[in-house]
Amino acid sequence: MSLSQFKPGQSGCITTLAASTIRRAVIRSICVKMVLSLCLFGQSKPGWVAGSGSLYTSPAGTRIGIGTSNPQSSLHIQSMSGMKIFSADESAGKIELASELGGWNLLGGNHFIIQDKNTLSNVVHIQDEAPSYTLYITSEGNVGIGTPNPQAKLAVNGAARMREVVVTLDGWPDEVFEADYLLRSLSEVAGFIDAHGHLPDIPPAAEVVANGVAVGDMQARLLRKIEELTLYLIELQGENRLLLQRIETLERR
Repeated sequence: MSLSQFKPGQSGCITTLAASTIRRAVIRSICVKMVLSLCLFGQSKPGWVAGSGSLYTSPAGTRIGIGTSNPQSSLHIQSMSGMKIFSADESAGKIELASELGGWNLLGGNHFIIQDKNTLSNVVHIQDEAPSYTLYITSEGNVGIGTPNPQAKLAVNGAARMREVVVTLDGWPDEVFEADYLLRSLSEVAGFIDAHGHLPDIPPAAEVVANGVAVGDMQARLLRKIEELTLYLIELQGENRLLLQRIETLERR
């Protein structure tokens, strides 16, 4: 058996106790403001510890079962009511899985954290290496991919690829084809472009850079412009027909 001290200079102890029927091992590390301990109880053969159905250890401590006498992995938890993890004191609960890479520190390590919302807004946090923010789920239900502070239900700092996007809208610009729709004249549109540098009802470039684009709303705005262009073409086609008729009339004289 080999023992390693991960952080030299900090106090700690390993205690083993033996009796006629029970073996006990206690590993304890006393650090500033905290006491960490791990206690293992076992027998010379497989059996329950602290009563039937509580904690089961297999030979040589290779597997630990909680609620099961047939652990299938290093730690096997079985419960008819689901697995629940509680904090033994009044402090906020937290589960953190970290790798030894980077000395168990947040920087340089691989982390999976479930954090109580009373301490931090991140409920679920998966991070590879700071500032590489992999996945965050906040207590407000916001999901951040590549960003630690999502301000929407889904915030992605990077590219997204998908087969289809469905955007739910409250309306669609069919009113453009209604008889009472006020269609701007082309001269009015030209004057607006000269004054503002963009089409009416379309946001300018500075606004798009600052606030982004609402995809559904922009699709509706662009469709409105296409429908207005269609009306302009229909109107021009009617004017062209009248001009052709006049030309034909003049040619017959």
